[in-house]
Amino acid sequence: MNRILLFVAFWIGLSCSAKATNFWLSATGNITSGSAPPVTPGSVEAISHDIGTQSGSIYVWARPDSGKTLVNWSLRLLSSDPSILTFASSSVETLNPVLGNTGSPEFEDIARWEYVDEPIGNNASIDDIQGINIFQVNRTGVGIGPDSTGLPYNDPFYDSSNDAWLLAQIDYLLSGTPGQTNLFLQIGEFGINNLGESSSQTTAVFGALTDAPLNGETNRKQSSQTADAVINVSALASANFDADSDIDGFDYLNWQRGFGLTSATHDQGDADGNGIVNDLDFGIWEQQLGNPPPIAETFTVPEPSTLLLVLASSCPWLFLK
Repeated sequence: MNRILLFVAFWIGLSCSAKATNFWLSATGNITSGSAPPVTPGSVEAISHDIGTQSGSIYVWARPDSGKTLVNWSLRLLSSDPSILTFASSSVETLNPVLGNTGSPEFEDIARWEYVDEPIGNNASIDDIQGINIFQVNRTGVGIGPDSTGLPYNDPFYDSSNDAWLLAQIDYLLSGTPGQTNLFLQIGEFGINNLGESSSQTTAVFGALTDAPLNGETNRKQSSQTADAVINVSALASANFDADSDIDGFDYLNWQRGFGLTSATHDQGDADGNGIVNDLDFGIWEQQLGNPPPIAETFTVPEPSTLLLVLASSCPWLFLK
């Protein structure tokens, strides 16, 4: 019995001590005037597009392993369904500030990392990684982590609330085909590593924080279990469930009542048109809250008795403008 308890305690301790650098995708970022905060690590961003939308952008964020400095990183981004979404040529804008005049000559006018092409591997089609390149530190800068947060310069791409750095903007192309595709980050051909470590000693977590860490050496070109972002393209990519002139708390009530349905209609809370009412539909409602419908729709005004019933059964804060 004691042996079993010791064995369990060992594995619990091992799992609790396991750490990794987090890389994730967010619809939030600003490459011209400094970064806007991303979704928190572990969140799966759900992005909805009208079927007529031709392109979009997504941002790559990184939070280094606690107390470590990430100095080399090679990343790839895959679309699970290239018939819906592919990546534009030269679609990566790396966010690589020059350290500037910090008062330390060894850091003056040094870019944090260099930009090189990620070679296409044999286990992915060209469509999967078209235009996706890598961002790699060649020790020409300081990497990202404690070595850089303490320097006397203002880094516009650092978000203190998540202790994270905005690495890149990646643009994608939409074919106009309705459907859903998952986006997966991968460790690229050149691997990743922290300062003082080899790639075999460095790990990364993509997708959910509960996903298994990927080794920077042996798990290259592998996706995590959970998608890093979900892109929905549909003429029904709208959270205007009650078919009025805006998206508000009434629409939330429709989604709430329909949550869990697997053969739902649009008015029951199915924003992305896949027949299922789930958190992805809530994400679309949250994204569109306070805005007019994103596509042309026929509006109907509910009967007064119906409106009073909705108001009586709802939370007042949902309807504040």
